[in-house]
Amino acid sequence: MFKKQAGTYSILLIYIVLVVLYHLFGYTGHYGFDDLHYAELAADLLQGSINFEDHYTYRFPVILLTALFYVIFGISDFASSLPALVITISILIIVFKLLKGHGPKVLIIGLSMCTFSNWFIFYSDKLMPDIYVALAVIWALAVIHRYKYKSDRRHTLWHAFLLALSLLFGFMSKGTIVLVLPLIFYLVIIDIILKRDLKFWAYSLLNGLILMSLY
Repeated sequence: MFKKQAGTYSILLIYIVLVVLYHLFGYTGHYGFDDLHYAELAADLLQGSINFEDHYTYRFPVILLTALFYVIFGISDFASSLPALVITISILIIVFKLLKGHGPKVLIIGLSMCTFSNWFIFYSDKLMPDIYVALAVIWALAVIHRYKYKSDRRHTLWHAFLLALSLLFGFMSKGTIVLVLPLIFYLVIIDIILKRDLKFWAYSLLNGLILMSLY
């Protein structure tokens, strides 16, 4: 049993190492104006300067996490790339948790499709919000999957809160999170037709409205 688990986790480790190796040997620096501007906003935040007239300032996950790594490691390309790498590895961990019970073949295919997607690997070390949005999407889908197929349905409100929080995290990172809403609406409509999990979706909507109002 231990050897089987060790082998399964070693698959995840291989993909994490591949992402790190890509950064070490394929990092091309900043991509353009946007990521330079995020770096500037994070550095300004450390100096106590916040420009609330700049709409980029409201992308709190990107700015705050970048500023945190600047505090720890100093302002550098290395510190700028670390938040995206942490987010990327977090996505791989979620994919791993979703697929590990389906056998090594499915796990390898799923992690490969995620890791070797051109835009995923490109943004894996860039100071841009796109990888944050990707985390929000996989986080939301993981919450829905866990509630429907893994939970005992006694924690409906908690799962609904996590779903709303994941979508808010994505929205605060970049508005393109709205592109996942048709999929969410589809799942809601199917459940309404089949008259299942209605409390979960109602709580999710309520939590979403409360969190968005606070934001």
